Amino acid sequence: MRHDVRKSERHPIWGMAALVGDRESLVGQVVNISGTGIALNLNHDRNASGSLRNTWLCRVVSPDFPETLEFVAKVVRRYATTRGSGVGCTIAAINDKDMAMIDDFQRRRRSLEH
Repeated sequence: MRHDVRKSERHPIWGMAALVGDRESLVGQVVNISGTGIALNLNHDRNASGSLRNTWLCRVVSPDFPETLEFVAKVVRRYATTRGSGVGCTIAAINDKDMAMIDDFQRRRRSLEH
């Protein structure tokens, strides 16, 4: 069993995300999102490298958001999936507009659950 270190409530979403770095980009399906982080299943397996912990621009495209969500993320965890690998990221910096989109999404999810 994995230790859950994220402090905010996670919500599953449909969508794709790209982590864009200085030298490479990673693309994957979003597993879940919270106000403090995001988890992605990567579309391809890649060898672990020191650069994985660099800061990335994260762009999320999902029908759950009215427009592309963007924030600065840092990969803090890598994990194996049945189809390759995934990453867990913390949100390092986000503007008010994008944070408001996440907050609105979380409110809608909570209202559907109750």
